[in-house]
Amino acid sequence: MMKEAVIRKLVSLLVLVMLAVNIVPFTSMAFASAETTNFVGEEDDITSETNVKTMVKVYRELIKRVHKVLPAGILDRELVIEIEHLTNITDAEIDAMSVDEATEILKNMTKVYNELVIMFEKTTPANVTVNIEKTIIREVTIAIERIGKKLNDTMIATKIREVSVLIEKGNMSKAIKLVKEIEKIVHARKAEKFSKVMEDLVERYVRYIENATEIHHALLGISRSIMAMNKSIQVLENVKKILAQHNVSEQALRAIDRAIASITEATKTLRHVAEIISTYASVSKKAAREKAGEVIKKAVARGINTTLEKLLNEIEELNETLARLVEKAREYNDSASIELAENCSIILANASNMLEEARNALKEGYVSRAARLASIVKGLVGEAENIIDRIAGRLEEVVEDVTEIISEFRDKVARLEEKLRRLNETIRACFEKAHRFRHREALSHLERAREMFENAVEKLEEVKEMLENETINVTMVKNLIRDIEQLIDEIGDILESNEDLLETIEEAIDEIKEKIDKLKDSITELNETINDLEEKAREINATDVLGLISEARKIIINVTSMVSEAENALEEGNYTLAEELADRAEELLDEASDIVDEVMKKLGEIMHGAEELRETIREFRDRIRQLREKIMEKMRSPEANRSLLRQLLEDLNVAVQKLDRAEALVSQGRIDEASGLVDEVEEIIRYVEEALESM
Repeated sequence: MMKEAVIRKLVSLLVLVMLAVNIVPFTSMAFASAETTNFVGEEDDITSETNVKTMVKVYRELIKRVHKVLPAGILDRELVIEIEHLTNITDAEIDAMSVDEATEILKNMTKVYNELVIMFEKTTPANVTVNIEKTIIREVTIAIERIGKKLNDTMIATKIREVSVLIEKGNMSKAIKLVKEIEKIVHARKAEKFSKVMEDLVERYVRYIENATEIHHALLGISRSIMAMNKSIQVLENVKKILAQHNVSEQALRAIDRAIASITEATKTLRHVAEIISTYASVSKKAAREKAGEVIKKAVARGINTTLEKLLNEIEELNETLARLVEKAREYNDSASIELAENCSIILANASNMLEEARNALKEGYVSRAARLASIVKGLVGEAENIIDRIAGRLEEVVEDVTEIISEFRDKVARLEEKLRRLNETIRACFEKAHRFRHREALSHLERAREMFENAVEKLEEVKEMLENETINVTMVKNLIRDIEQLIDEIGDILESNEDLLETIEEAIDEIKEKIDKLKDSITELNETINDLEEKAREINATDVLGLISEARKIIINVTSMVSEAENALEEGNYTLAEELADRAEELLDEASDIVDEVMKKLGEIMHGAEELRETIREFRDRIRQLREKIMEKMRSPEANRSLLRQLLEDLNVAVQKLDRAEALVSQGRIDEASGLVDEVEEIIRYVEEALESM
């Protein structure tokens, strides 16, 4: 039995180490790059499927190695055939198996493995057992050495050499002890590597979403990212379960917990970002369509900023709680709690520094980096929370005086009352804004927050009543306080999300209001311009122009009505209708502006033409005056053809009459008619000039 126990112990150790070799590959299968559309989102349970197949590969190698060191001829032929069948299954064949097939194979393998172990007890001499121990430990060290090289860890390499020396000396117990120590280091390193993978994962997903140029692409990216992250969380939970079963270091488990907390917080942030994008798109469809990239970037930044603000509050609260616990630990001289508190203080300081770094990154526009840092901060905050819970638990064991316990509970109740008071104020303010915006989704969230608030208040009253009694159920009070704190956290999450939604709505509404205000200003300016143009058009009796002005006025009346309807729709919370009316009014106002531009052009042409005609008329009057003077001079000559000259004077009189008529027509804006008369006058003047030259 001793031999069997030793071999089982060694083989179990080999199983653990071989799993360590395989943990990273099977974990990475659950991760999909956010830069492609191949997100993990299938219905298959990748976590359990991959784990089963990994175990099949591990036991295949175990059976192969143990069979190799067994004395020849001790196994019956049927078992040998089964061993050959199981050890010849390739990785590709295992990967192609269904979960059920892999599970069935694994059952057969464990059965064969157990039979092999029994053979050791029955047939293996002591010296062979030692050789087997050495062989298995060598397998373990080879496996760990491979991990050490992958992790590039010199400490592991050094300890592996120590194991080899111990094996050669035959000091198996020390070798086993050292291998276990190395195994814990390996898992700690692997766990840290997981955390790094998680950080990269968050940054890639956020960058993919941030760079989306269409709303539906961003929302689809968020949905797929959340699915992939949830799968990653499942994988990490499974890894943690495996590690916990094999009693690995607390450091490794903490690293896994940090990674889980990081990814969980990232999924919350992405859900919040999706809400912001959807809310903005529902309020301002045109802006969401035309400025999608800008809307998405702003939403991602806002979602991360909310997460950072929440983490800042959490860090501040944890520091306050830690300070109270340290004071209590010093009072009771609890050195273990003080040491834990010092570690926790360092973690919170790191979290604060990283949070500040994240805020700076966000200000500078490095959104995906800020998201990565935020996820790391959440992991540190989670670790600090766990340590604080451990300190609180230790101090509860130290404190035995019921009066003091009640006093501590009362202090906690006072703090909870203050938190609830602030939450109540925030709920009221949010309700007021949500009612003003008539936003049903926000109101629904707030109703849920109010119900949770009332539930928390009831539980707090119950705690206060219990504290009035001389004998209290400490466990019950602790559970109630824990429930209240959880409700407060959930209410806080709802309110933070809701405040962002309401701010998003307010921004979208402000944009619509700004558009309406601009429309009203444009209407006023356009009306003033039209009035001026109409006055000028009436002065010159430009009937065509007056017709265009009338058309523009009708459009402006329609636009004014639409703007009024848009304001009413906005007041009633119908933002989509308000935006549609404002957009249509903007289009119509552009049409009216085009007509006014045409009116200005026509009036300009008319005014320019009129001025040119007036100048021509003045010029022709001067020429007529000069021609009359020439005629009168010729009339004084004895040889003059007086009858012709009198006829020419008569023609010039007609020309003057035509010019007078043309001048009147110009004043009336009848430019074409005036121009015709001026042309006739030009012909008369030319005729008279030619006649005078021929005399």
